[in-house]
Amino acid sequence: MKKLIAVIIIFILFLLIPIQVRLKDGGSLEYKAILYKITKYHKSDFEYELGYKKGWKIEILGIKVYDQITNEKIATQSKYLFSLKNKYIGDAAANMKLLEALEISKLANYKIELKTSEQPYILHINFTNPINESITNFKRKMETYSIILLALIENVDEIHYNDRFCDCIDNIVRIKISDLEKKYGSIKDYGKSAENFHSLLINIGYYDINKDTPITMSIKEGTLTNTGATLVLTNRTNLKYTYGESYDIEYMEDGGWIKVKPIIKDYGFISIGYTLRPNERAEIKKNWEWLYGKLPAGYYRINTDVILGSGGNIRIYPVAAEFIVEK
Repeated sequence: MKKLIAVIIIFILFLLIPIQVRLKDGGSLEYKAILYKITKYHKSDFEYELGYKKGWKIEILGIKVYDQITNEKIATQSKYLFSLKNKYIGDAAANMKLLEALEISKLANYKIELKTSEQPYILHINFTNPINESITNFKRKMETYSIILLALIENVDEIHYNDRFCDCIDNIVRIKISDLEKKYGSIKDYGKSAENFHSLLINIGYYDINKDTPITMSIKEGTLTNTGATLVLTNRTNLKYTYGESYDIEYMEDGGWIKVKPIIKDYGFISIGYTLRPNERAEIKKNWEWLYGKLPAGYYRINTDVILGSGGNIRIYPVAAEFIVEK
């Protein structure tokens, strides 16, 4: 009898004791037994905060009985912004709630003006202080915020704002829904459901511009000349990135970036990847005289990319450092 009980206990343990398996998807764990399987998600997915989706899934006899992340695809911030959807541009209080949720005041103090007497209906954002961002980041953020406003204020046709970087007579930037739809499709359709709106935020890079940039690039003090500089790449995350040799340089003209023309026709960069480890800084010496010659006085930026992940699951982050070549 004792032997039978022992056999039964061993058999039950055989059915219940799991084997741990680590999946190659970013760190998920599976606990597999004969009768059940438990998955602890830590899977690479750049639609989720920090680049991973997390949660639990439980299957008994192959039947899924619990999946924590099934209905969590829409991020909390996306849900909150969508809840502020506004039917009429004339509702100034509702407009301000949206602007506050987007934290536009972090760029600079502002006032709004509404044109509602006839179409096109226009929301004008008038910045009253110097901008607390670089030119590039300011323009990227304002285009992103404008798209969101056009999607969530049902009858607005255009978003206007003043570009305080532009020392010109007409410094008003006009973002029209008709122009955006050539690139993104129907902006108003994105505002019809929380799911559609969330996909819009992903498409326009909203989650990227509203979290700390994982990698920053700057010019090391005292190294800049008109023929080169030492770049400093800083990884402020616990993730490993890769960067290469390629780069390009642009100059600012009339408020826009224009690529500097190389002085040679046929050129290339060595195809090699360097590792930027978690919380590491890398100094990279660049001499661009062979490619661009000596840069004349002006406002420039140097651009490159860093890569997170490998194989078919990668995310490319463009990084740039702005600089001034003096006369």
